[in-house]
Amino acid sequence: KKRLGSHSKGMRQRVKLAQAIAHDPELLLLDEPLSGLDPVARHSVTELILRRAAAGATVLVSSHVLHEVEALTNHILLIHKGRIAATGEVHEIRNHMDRHPHRIRIACTEPKRLAALFLEGRDLTALRFEEDAVTLSTTDPEGVYADLPRLVVDEDLVVVGIESPDERLAAVFDIIVGGDS
Repeated sequence: KKRLGSHSKGMRQRVKLAQAIAHDPELLLLDEPLSGLDPVARHSVTELILRRAAAGATVLVSSHVLHEVEALTNHILLIHKGRIAATGEVHEIRNHMDRHPHRIRIACTEPKRLAALFLEGRDLTALRFEEDAVTLSTTDPEGVYADLPRLVVDEDLVVVGIESPDERLAAVFDIIVGGDS
């Protein structure tokens, strides 16, 4: 018997979401659906959104919290200053940005030795070393990924992890807007 306005923001968010899905719509438009939710509720709502989409509903989520968008989908529509700046899967969008070198972080036991091997005949624009990793900036990421297994085997290197920080939505957004957010 309490007024909705007297509840927490998280509870109000959950009530709004319940109202939005009560009639089982084919199209669900959600603006910042995870705002004000605690971690358990965030997980629950994320799972609900994913289930709705898997069941065939079209779910459009508007959010400036990019890691939350990434948890919901890999297909994005990026709007900047009222205009569509990019659309598609994050990986595809990033691959079309050839003028921006791709960063590939390789965690390994001998980062300087691995970097030296990649310096021979590669399109590297920068190297950054950590104690247990090297980050390569390259205009030929496919070449790096193709050559890495052979180098690891031929040179008896120990690689413990590979990641591309540029494959994240936040990195793609930063490249597209150029710091003009």
